[in-house]
Amino acid sequence: MGFFNKNGWRMFCDPDELPTLVEWLKERHFSFGVHKSNRVGKYEEYPRLSEQLLRTDGGCPTACALCGREGIGCHQWMEGDDADCIERNARRFYLCGTCVREKIMPHERLYSRAEDVL
Repeated sequence: MGFFNKNGWRMFCDPDELPTLVEWLKERHFSFGVHKSNRVGKYEEYPRLSEQLLRTDGGCPTACALCGREGIGCHQWMEGDDADCIERNARRFYLCGTCVREKIMPHERLYSRAEDVL
């Protein structure tokens, strides 16, 4: 899975997927680094934005769940669990651009935009 955060683009993969990914990056002349993740499978308690929502219904495409503003464009986001997994039990809620910049981008926990919904 790949995602952007304040440090750039990151992608987690299984060891057997690494050679293919490295070759793909080299072919496209991307600069990159490969590091072993010490986070996968670990339980680390990071604060959850889902526990700070003003709208407990998760908001909607025109209402931000975090700040409560209405009449603005919002995208749905998924909150990763304590192992940064968004594939099981991910909490979903809508956020405006301001909350994304101020809350999601600097946050330690993984948040991924749900691409299938606006």
